[in-house]
Amino acid sequence: MTQHTPGPWLLRPYTPCGENRGYTVTKDTGDVVIADVTTSILDPDIVAVNARLIAAAPEMLALLERLIEVDANPTADSLDITSVADEARVLLAKIEGR
Repeated sequence: MTQHTPGPWLLRPYTPCGENRGYTVTKDTGDVVIADVTTSILDPDIVAVNARLIAAAPEMLALLERLIEVDANPTADSLDITSVADEARVLLAKIEGR
């Protein structure tokens, strides 16, 4: 797999010139910009969810890798899959802004 900028990634709201508001997704150290998401034509609420989704990408990748690991080891404790599902619920709530 091609490497990506390691997480965590942070979401930083900003107001650039003009009326458009948006978000910058950065590495947690703040020194690497991953993406800029603005409200030029989209509903601001949709832009916020899009930005949260982008910022959650490293956590989603780690969760998918963990799910595959748990699935590959059927002798693992059945609590492992419950733990992965619980983490997925927390991450989904974070993406949805709950």
